Amino acid sequence: RPAVCAAKPPEENNYLWPEDPASAPVARVAPRGLSGIIGRGRGAGHAPCELLDTSALPPSSVLVNVYDIGDMEIMQDINRFSTMNDSVLIGGIYHAGVEVFGNEWGYGCTEDDETGICAVQPRCNCQHTYRATVVMGNTSLGEKEVEEVLARLQEEWPGAEYHLIHNNCLDFANAFCMELGVGRIPGWIDRFGRTGKAVDKMTQRAASGVQHTRLLARTLSGEIGHTLRNISTEVEEVGRWTLESAQREVRDL
Repeated sequence: RPAVCAAKPPEENNYLWPEDPASAPVARVAPRGLSGIIGRGRGAGHAPCELLDTSALPPSSVLVNVYDIGDMEIMQDINRFSTMNDSVLIGGIYHAGVEVFGNEWGYGCTEDDETGICAVQPRCNCQHTYRATVVMGNTSLGEKEVEEVLARLQEEWPGAEYHLIHNNCLDFANAFCMELGVGRIPGWIDRFGRTGKAVDKMTQRAASGVQHTRLLARTLSGEIGHTLRNISTEVEEVGRWTLESAQREVRDL
């Protein structure tokens, strides 16, 4: 399941570093999405799939590190197929973490009341397989201001509210990038997730509509039955009154 570490405030050491930091995957530029093909995508100044020297970027650079979900080869195969072997990034099944000021922040499920946000060394989330990096631009916030934003977000993103479709790591990545002032993550990263949300909501509305129709039918059926019973009672009462009146008329003759 998509659990990640339970995050704590920085002073409580909620950082996950590999035993050998030098083993971190080398960053590489993500192939362009559909908008990148016409020159409007993120990272348009970098050649797709080239190695990215992140140490040459300003500390305020915001990077989105994209991973294939888990470490199963089948997930990597699915993403290769959905991106035409990395030639065009139409979509896929991804995890994403947002890197800024040397830390990568992500969101996942916890079983307690802890926040679902935690930090890992960039490109080193051990539960997923690193794929590529998108350069989003620079944040105008200082490091202290980013820490304040994260402190607030940690309250707003409890791990117990994680949902695979409606409240996941990509939703957090979008929210964090918006807070940093660099806009939404590229559409190819969360396209499948957004499609899943739309389908799920449509299914729920359809199911709700069926339930509403059934309830309306039961209600109308009950009201019609009640009305017919009332009419039957009134007919019986009119019949009795007519018979009694006729009998009285006969006695008076």
